[in-house]
Amino acid sequence: MHHRLIDIFERWLYPKAFESAILISLILSLLAISYSAVLYTGGTYFAYLHLFYVAIVFSGFFFSIHGGLIVGLLASLMIGPFMPLNVEEQIMQPTHSWITRSFFFMLIGGVSGIGSAIFRAYLKEIKEKYLTNPISNLPNFLGVETIFDKKIQTINDMALILIDLRNINEIEIAIGPARVDTLLRRVAADLKNGIPGDVIIGHVQTSVFTILVEDSSRIDAVVKLCRLALKSSYMIDNIPIFVEEFFGISCFPEDDNNFSGLFGKARMAINYGAKQAKSLAKYDLTVVDPSGENAVLLTALDEAIKNDELQIHYQPKIELKTGKVYGLEALARWTHPEKGEIEPSKFIPLTERTMLINPFTKWMLERTFKDMANWQAAGKNLKLAVNFSLRNFHDRTIIEKVLELVAHHNLDPTHIEIEVTESAFSTNMPEIIKTLTYLREKGITISIDDFGTGQASQQYLFQLPIDGLKIDRIFVSEMEHNPAAQAIVQSAVSLAHQLKLKVVAEGIETEQQFKMLAQMGCDLGQGYLISAGMPYDQLLRWLDNSDKKYAL
Repeated sequence: MHHRLIDIFERWLYPKAFESAILISLILSLLAISYSAVLYTGGTYFAYLHLFYVAIVFSGFFFSIHGGLIVGLLASLMIGPFMPLNVEEQIMQPTHSWITRSFFFMLIGGVSGIGSAIFRAYLKEIKEKYLTNPISNLPNFLGVETIFDKKIQTINDMALILIDLRNINEIEIAIGPARVDTLLRRVAADLKNGIPGDVIIGHVQTSVFTILVEDSSRIDAVVKLCRLALKSSYMIDNIPIFVEEFFGISCFPEDDNNFSGLFGKARMAINYGAKQAKSLAKYDLTVVDPSGENAVLLTALDEAIKNDELQIHYQPKIELKTGKVYGLEALARWTHPEKGEIEPSKFIPLTERTMLINPFTKWMLERTFKDMANWQAAGKNLKLAVNFSLRNFHDRTIIEKVLELVAHHNLDPTHIEIEVTESAFSTNMPEIIKTLTYLREKGITISIDDFGTGQASQQYLFQLPIDGLKIDRIFVSEMEHNPAAQAIVQSAVSLAHQLKLKVVAEGIETEQQFKMLAQMGCDLGQGYLISAGMPYDQLLRWLDNSDKKYAL
């Protein structure tokens, strides 16, 4: 909004040739009208001569001090010694009268011009601040975008080079924000000194610099100059700072036709390159970033949660020794009205990275606890396992929802199991332990999901209030042919039993895997060999026909 107001004022203060011609015509018209008003109303004795001040002030405002003085002089001559004081009586003006008026006309014109010049300078200062990064004094995002929009009026080949100092957050934690500002100023100075002046260098985010190159064939040369100009480490207050630079490139007009789009594409290239351990990447169709699709999916997922359009499937867990059905794990499924089946591996991580995880978990609790009440009423005494995300532990209402639904459906809390991914234990351990302890005191079972793939060390196992471990499917699938995977599974089973924890193996797909796990002493198992996840009605039929044994 402020930028638009500045543009409007600039257009008034710096009119183009056509606009200047219109303004000059307007000022001359005002002078003519003022002259006619003075002449036909009886001469300078009457107040109509003050109409000239409108044209004089306008000229000073639009054409600065010179314009104000010229129009002031012109107005003075128009009603100078030849304009009567009283037309009807043909009384002429005293000499000192029109000379004094001429002085005031030119004074007002000059003052208007000076005021306009001061306002122009102030406006320029505001615009520079609004379009400039205060740390580096380089154009900020809006500044670079403004330059880009002007250049593409005459240039049809341009490249955007994005430079991201990806470890800037860690640097700030280590040395503080003031020293980071010093570092950024040094980086900006190196870029300005090391790259030709015909490119546009911008500082668009704290850790992100941009370079606009008018000829995309020069990309490699400019990147090479950037690498030569930037240092791998900087000495800030006698502290050596390692800087990690990544380059992303997008081109106008083939990649996008506006600066925001090019910036997004260059950012995608950087992210793609970083995942491939490459410090330079150019955007093309192979740089897959689902952010646009994800935004659409998140909106649709939000609606699906609100409208109860998701489904719950249940996958049985069995006791490997007896083959008896022990419990069920609740799995969310989503059939999009246009896209069809959306893989859980696609939409579940989306919920976990956003605040949708909490309404999603509440919806899942409501649906699964209602189903649990129904199967308990039907005489099926089975445990229910529900997955929890790290973000769920930051929302106290989720914990309250669990206990509220247990009471509402009159459920046995000892038959409810919360599975927590191992990665959740790598942050904020004291708070998570406190919450898990509270749930466990209420009778709810706690287990670690995907054990062996996260960041948790074995020391957490005796700190956490847990009842079981679930061995990740990646180890189970490799167990038959990979001795290392087999050793990891055996070690996990032995460790869990020493800590008096139940062990569940997921992803059992072959009879050989089943036998190996049973021989290792693994307590429970689930996987396609036993059954895939099923909707509630199909589950009831499966349970009624599950007299077949899966045990050895």
